[in-house]
Amino acid sequence: MMPPGAMPGASNDGGALANRVPHDLDAERSTLGSILLDPEVMPDVQNVLGGDRAFYSEKHRVIYRALSAMFEAGDAIDLVTVSEHLRVRGDLEVVGSIGYLVALAEGTTTAAYATHYAGIVRKNASLRQVIAVGHKMVSLASAGLEDAETVLGQAQTALAGLLTGVATGDYRRADEVAADVTAYVAALLAADGTPTGIPSGLADLDAVLHGWQKGAVYVLAARPGMGKTAAALGAAWHAASRGSSVGVFSLEMPDRDLFLRLAATEGRVNLERVRSGRVGGRDIDRLADTIQRISTKSLLFNDVSDLTVTQLRTKARLMMARDGLDLLVVDYLQLLAPEGKRSGGGENRVQEVSAMSRGLKMLARELDIPVLVLSQLSRQVEQRPNKRPMLSDLRESGAVEQDADAVIFIYRDDYYDPNSTEAGIAEFIIAKNRNGPLATVRTQWTGEHTSFRDLARHDAAPHPSHS
Repeated sequence: MMPPGAMPGASNDGGALANRVPHDLDAERSTLGSILLDPEVMPDVQNVLGGDRAFYSEKHRVIYRALSAMFEAGDAIDLVTVSEHLRVRGDLEVVGSIGYLVALAEGTTTAAYATHYAGIVRKNASLRQVIAVGHKMVSLASAGLEDAETVLGQAQTALAGLLTGVATGDYRRADEVAADVTAYVAALLAADGTPTGIPSGLADLDAVLHGWQKGAVYVLAARPGMGKTAAALGAAWHAASRGSSVGVFSLEMPDRDLFLRLAATEGRVNLERVRSGRVGGRDIDRLADTIQRISTKSLLFNDVSDLTVTQLRTKARLMMARDGLDLLVVDYLQLLAPEGKRSGGGENRVQEVSAMSRGLKMLARELDIPVLVLSQLSRQVEQRPNKRPMLSDLRESGAVEQDADAVIFIYRDDYYDPNSTEAGIAEFIIAKNRNGPLATVRTQWTGEHTSFRDLARHDAAPHPSHS
């Protein structure tokens, strides 16, 4: 046997083609021999390998499956019991004979290096997976059925999956998790009530959500005209103005129009008067100053329509690599394109939106950033006497509710009743909050500037949610 610091040489079995595929039959044999010598090493080996596909040799995969099944069942593992297990299942001929099992056990002097050999097997399996992904990408690119951006996005997703898969089966002991929890609690205490995430710009919303948290998905939903794009832009600007790098994906509006809306809001200039060319000199100066101020911040705009989640993930990774990325805003979920083909409507559309929602959740976890995604509500809101939204109003997919860490509805009573006693008041209804309470946060809505602001402190406290 070779010492654990050395790499066993590749076997000549399998011909020239096999020698070009990463594998190490000696390491595979030593791994199996270690288990036959001492079955108690099985959990450690399983933790390294994951499954039997890590083995290059088919007969080694068969033997490993048998050893795993017997260990899980609590059966005794020795040469006789393993050969009988294989014989009953018709697999002994695949292995060759009991003599091969004997050779495995006799060729391994100790089980002490089981995880070392298993690590070599796992490394070669990972390299084979990389090669497989490469071949798939070559095939997709050669077929010419997808654009280069889509192929690159699929490649990045597949490779990211391989990186995650290497750690499949890993776990952490309670003492290891406790260290993270201690550090997290210390950070909360040090914050002394201030948001631990990226502040939204609305103090009372932050009092409930504690800011936009890393790895979380926030769904901001409303009927058209309620101001959800204005709210998202306000959150993006508030984060960027305090040093965060914010990516804004607008599938509905060109980046020029989005930038102008933000500049008009922050400059307190009437946007309609700007668009009609009836803005005065003082307003022009404020608008110009605001445009200059916004231009100095790390706001990253992407207004490509017909974007799939895969393409969005590719662009978001590019933003992070080039400029850093602390917060991602997507306007809006239902405008994302399905992967590969056009929507067929009905149940197919529900499945597509569910896949998009799940994809955004995976992106938030992968990049470890908060994702604020806007969503439309169904028309059934308009058919009720009380038109405040409910979770069941989320359009086309219950998965949106399931994947979101928080769901926030915007409701303005004066939208439906011009004579409302709540004129100028907008409610941010937190209908789902995975890590905190439900509440309704009242804010000031200024239609002229399409902006949401904190109410005076005596009227600003969050109220129990209507939903």
